[in-house]
Amino acid sequence: MPSKDNLLKAKNYLKQRSHHLSAIVFIFGFFLDAFTLPNVTDKWSYIVGIIYACIVGVLIFSREYTRSDRLNFKNEHLYVSWSSIATSFFMGSLTSFVFIYYLRGADVLSGLPILIFILSVMIANEFANFREKFIFDLLVYSVSIVFLFVFMLPVLFKSMGDIVFVISVLAASLFLYFYTRYIYDLNPKIFKIKIYNYILVLPALVTGLYFTNLIPAVPLTLRVKEIYAGVTKSGKEYVFANKCDYSFNPFAYCTLQLSDIVNSRATFYTEIQAPADLSAGVTHSWEYYDEKKEQWVNRGKISYEISGGRGDGYRGYTNITTREPGLYKVTAIINDKRILGSKKFYIK
Repeated sequence: MPSKDNLLKAKNYLKQRSHHLSAIVFIFGFFLDAFTLPNVTDKWSYIVGIIYACIVGVLIFSREYTRSDRLNFKNEHLYVSWSSIATSFFMGSLTSFVFIYYLRGADVLSGLPILIFILSVMIANEFANFREKFIFDLLVYSVSIVFLFVFMLPVLFKSMGDIVFVISVLAASLFLYFYTRYIYDLNPKIFKIKIYNYILVLPALVTGLYFTNLIPAVPLTLRVKEIYAGVTKSGKEYVFANKCDYSFNPFAYCTLQLSDIVNSRATFYTEIQAPADLSAGVTHSWEYYDEKKEQWVNRGKISYEISGGRGDGYRGYTNITTREPGLYKVTAIINDKRILGSKKFYIK
């Protein structure tokens, strides 16, 4: 059994450094899962997300229950400090689950709203007291829950689209409302406002991001998106011509030589991962940038169906016939509405 002196030292250490420890374990939990999460076709990925959500929810509830007037014991502060650190670790894992799958789902820019939110909360957490820390924990948890529902319910319904998305957000909102209201009722004295009346702002914000195409169409993830000078299929194998070349500048677009393009047709090749039993329509929208008009000009749309379950993703490609140098863009769109990813390239 630890002595009284050791317990006192542990209390003082946690009291002085709990915020910093929370930030460290949050980052550790985040990056640990960033490298260990399976791809979207693995059913274990959904189980992992549910487990993290349950653990974080229980930890937040137990911590606030301990701090309420309903329970008093000698080592209350020590338990609250340790539970806060544990919450930060699993919160990092939960946000990693959300962010990594959304980042895999489309361009890096599509994941920026989530990343900015997480980083902002982490920075604010460094200067927060216990009451404010609960608010920050609840914000991150609520956003993660909304995205988790949006990720999971299409798999449950074996369908995706605007209706399924709205149902997912409504289900998440209902859960968050009763969860936050019950926690508020534990100890309303520590809150300046009735938080459960404001928590629904977050699902509304996510809905706005979705319908403005600022977040990708998960649970589909765009595993590979490349431009080639031509692609042909021989049996089950794909034969690729010259790949679009990248320069040393990471912000520059890749380049195809007009003389290398097979039959004057550039090709957009994709590998899209989707859960088993989930299918969707994919459209490749080709555009050319008219420098004289200073606007994008539609060059054609080609659609095909994908089905989930393949670990390496459903492979598909479309072509555009062109003999004109310049800047091109091709966008992968799900069900003619939601952008999955895009690619810009030059033909010289």
